[in-house]
Amino acid sequence: MSALRHHTPPGPPRSNRAQEPEEESYNIIPIHKLLADQPSLRYPKVRAAAATLRTIGNLRKPPYAQWHPSMDLLDWLALFFGLQKDNVRNQQEHIVFHLANAQMLLTLPPDNIDTLDATVLRRFRRKLLKNYTNWCSYLNKKSNIWIPNQSSADLRRELLYASLNLFIGGEAANLRFMPECICYIFHNKAMELKKILEDYIDKNTGQPMVPSFLSDNVFLNCVVKPIYETINEEVERLKLFLQFSIIIAWEDKKYPWEALADRSSLLDAGMQYSLVSRETMWLGVRMFLKSAIAAGWIIVFGVFYGRIWSQKNSDGRWSDEARRRIVNFLEVALVFVLPELLALALFIIPRIRNFLENSNWRIFYLLSWWFQSRSFVGRGLREWLFDNIKYTLFWVLVLATKFSFSYFLQIKPMIKPSRQLVDLKNVTYEWHEFFKNSNRFAVGLLWLPMVLIYLMDLQIWYSIYSSFVGAAVGLFAHLGEIRNIQQLKLRFQFFGSAIQFNLMPEEKLLNARGTLKIKFKDAIYRLKLRYGLGRPYTKLEEEDIISDQELELLELPQNSWNVRVIRWPCFLLCNELLLALSQAKDLMCKNEHRRCVIIEAYDSVKHLLLEIIKINTEEHSIITIEKFTKTFNMIAFPHFHTKLIKLVELLNKPKKDLNRVVNTLQALYEIAMRDFFKEKRSTEQLREDGLATRDPTAMVWLLFQNAIELPDA
Repeated sequence: MSALRHHTPPGPPRSNRAQEPEEESYNIIPIHKLLADQPSLRYPKVRAAAATLRTIGNLRKPPYAQWHPSMDLLDWLALFFGLQKDNVRNQQEHIVFHLANAQMLLTLPPDNIDTLDATVLRRFRRKLLKNYTNWCSYLNKKSNIWIPNQSSADLRRELLYASLNLFIGGEAANLRFMPECICYIFHNKAMELKKILEDYIDKNTGQPMVPSFLSDNVFLNCVVKPIYETINEEVERLKLFLQFSIIIAWEDKKYPWEALADRSSLLDAGMQYSLVSRETMWLGVRMFLKSAIAAGWIIVFGVFYGRIWSQKNSDGRWSDEARRRIVNFLEVALVFVLPELLALALFIIPRIRNFLENSNWRIFYLLSWWFQSRSFVGRGLREWLFDNIKYTLFWVLVLATKFSFSYFLQIKPMIKPSRQLVDLKNVTYEWHEFFKNSNRFAVGLLWLPMVLIYLMDLQIWYSIYSSFVGAAVGLFAHLGEIRNIQQLKLRFQFFGSAIQFNLMPEEKLLNARGTLKIKFKDAIYRLKLRYGLGRPYTKLEEEDIISDQELELLELPQNSWNVRVIRWPCFLLCNELLLALSQAKDLMCKNEHRRCVIIEAYDSVKHLLLEIIKINTEEHSIITIEKFTKTFNMIAFPHFHTKLIKLVELLNKPKKDLNRVVNTLQALYEIAMRDFFKEKRSTEQLREDGLATRDPTAMVWLLFQNAIELPDA
């Protein structure tokens, strides 16, 4: 507590806090420049969250520090509690993103999209401080979070308490691994924040309450650092047992307790008492009580067992009274096993155990105290029933194998030679005979290797079964199937079919009323679909999950057009073709997906044109000539791309206008001849290369007039 109540005289104004926030850099969102032309600020939910941080209102300004109108609530907290500047900047963007995402997930959007919904902030604070609330309930302490009603000022308190918790986590460094310590710090700092908000008057100074500070990093230096140093000292002191042993051994006595007769060693040993915590003492009390109760049960069982035989001996037979005493003995045994039955029930039904551990009722605490120490961290984390069953079955299998092996292959084969050795008479030993006229020592030597193996083979069986179980878990979890980037690339060949398989409804994949044979075939078919070795049962015609057009974007297209590369799903390629068009001069093939989409587009367009142009025509021969990057200038791609889109749209219409198709093809030819060539070519040169009609009287606008033959749908 002393580390939290640091009462020192307030220092001078801090110069680095006087810097205008507008001059500060930012990671993603310019918190202090809400009017900046920045992409993230175009979203209303981001603007609403950022604006919420600016609702200072009538809060009392921090003394001894320069305040700027552009500062927000988090700057206000930082000035009052002496937080690190970088911590404040990080948490500002962190909180804005949290609130913006929560606003986006609202079922019903708020009436004013530029205002943060009150429920968003309230849920954010409750979720963030849930652990602190549980900690207060665990220790039966009253929470220091005080929000009287649901006004706008109280929404500001919601944000202040949540921000204070995040600030403490950011300042705490390695103390974050001690959740109870974080709750303890927040508990005290929340009380200080409550007094500041309520304008509490300090009785010593007669002035409004102000946390004492000296510099910007006062929280780190005066709260976090002292706690860390205290913990570090305790860790160092936990090493004595070594110190204690050396002190006792230094007295050079035969037994350790003889050294305690010396006053100095007794004093040094007594100094270690401070390491015994309250929990350690209660652990000792519990162990002592368990031992005492166990001794008591031994006496009880002995008494009831003796009563049975005394009654039987006095009656000379198993009389009704003797049988009644047997029943009494069994009743006592039932009382004895009741705690074990409770422990077994808690093991079988872990939900009950988790409920008991998470509950703060005293009666539940007393029930659970007998089995284990009470702890806030890690409570209610018991394994579920299925995990317990798997764990139990594993050890049942290991132990059953071990005992079966030991009995049938170790113990039983030793019985016959042991008997034969015991029955040997008049044996003369070359060494000392430990047992006169007996071979028991030889029998012991015979059994010694077997006993040693019996004691250690459990570890061997455990290693064997754990390797099999680990291999099975890795197999079903697909661990190690993809070991390098090449194998990862190969997996994308099955990407489309795997996505389609996982998005299909269950009734589309399985025959629910089929026989066992049909269900087995369905299971095999599902595996083939999952790994891209089969085709889906039927193509989805309904739009339960995604539309047919979206499904086509997810599918891996069939390579029926003689495309020379893997045809990736369209959604995976995204805008790679447009990027390639805009960077056609030098960056076309530096990206694998971009290279594939360029070649796929080229081969697909070539296939399309050859499909709609009649074979054995001059137009058909022009398309088949392979002189692309060597002959053409690629800066004309965007124009060609626009015309190709128009051509595809015309071909996809229910009623196809043949004249417009011809006009579009002529326009494509004109762009190719006029813009694509790196060097201007005459008509004669085009004819020599086979890129123009050989009829000298034919005009460009007559091309494709009689060469188009559209295929069916």
